[in-house]
Amino acid sequence: MKDITVSESPPAAFDDEASRPGVTASKRASRAWLLVWCVVWVVAMVFIHWASAPGRAYKAEAVSALREATLGYIQDTSADQQQEKLRRARSAFESVAARYPDAEAGLVAQFYAIRISYRLGEWDRAERDAEAFIEQGRDPDDYVVRALEVLYQIHDGRGDKAKAREYFSRMMEGNQR
Repeated sequence: MKDITVSESPPAAFDDEASRPGVTASKRASRAWLLVWCVVWVVAMVFIHWASAPGRAYKAEAVSALREATLGYIQDTSADQQQEKLRRARSAFESVAARYPDAEAGLVAQFYAIRISYRLGEWDRAERDAEAFIEQGRDPDDYVVRALEVLYQIHDGRGDKAKAREYFSRMMEGNQR
């Protein structure tokens, strides 16, 4: 049987850095801080991913609800059912806007509800809702400009040319942003 000798010194991988020549205290401290920052960064990324998951689900839910409302809006109907279809679509868009006020899909739904009120000839309601939409100041994909266009059309249709020109000017300014 062969005798196995045990070395008194640990393998090189377990050497204490302090015993190695050329490894200064500042190098050891820099490595320690690098390790701390790497751990902090990984923990932060995990937290950000975890925290944003509900936001993604909320947005996906809002987009799905907007898609369903839009499908009701674009469905083919006979001329005698057109008004009822528009009322149902407006109700669906208003529901999406109320359920998802912080999502872009909720704002888009709010705009489409305004547009439908205009199409139904409910100009007072469309005007009130469009002004509130513009006041809230959030503008996904230039929907404020589109709301200004609805206000222009309302006032032009009423014969209030001065007010129509005012909204038209604001609309053109918004398009130049």
